[in-house]
Amino acid sequence: MSVERFWHFSPHTIIRYKTDRDYEEHFRHVFRQSVRRRLRSDAPVIAELSGGLDSSSIVCMADDILANEGADTRRLDTLSFYDKTEPKGDDWVYFHKIERQRGRVGIHIDSSKMAKSPKSLELGTFCPFPGTLGITRG
Repeated sequence: MSVERFWHFSPHTIIRYKTDRDYEEHFRHVFRQSVRRRLRSDAPVIAELSGGLDSSSIVCMADDILANEGADTRRLDTLSFYDKTEPKGDDWVYFHKIERQRGRVGIHIDSSKMAKSPKSLELGTFCPFPGTLGITRG
């Protein structure tokens, strides 16, 4: 076995372009590359879709890659948590719009119902909450 550096961050590297359009094209390129790399799977990929700008952009880019370039995975599904009782928690309105755009409904989890029942918050073999990986029941 050997260890070698795969990537090195250089804070001194500066990208300079002549126009805003060049910066936009560069961003689009690295963003597409980043999403494409996460589509390397022999099983369907699940993307969390909150309805916000970030997750919506990722899902739409992944759909575009799958439609126009293909990828190792054949399918992208979405998982959306929502809570209609949360103040200013209106992102759920937007994930439905993305689902309509892609012609496919994802998995929806109403987290307001989960929070009302302590039994539903017990950690089993699968827990949909971020940051719980590796936690075992004691």
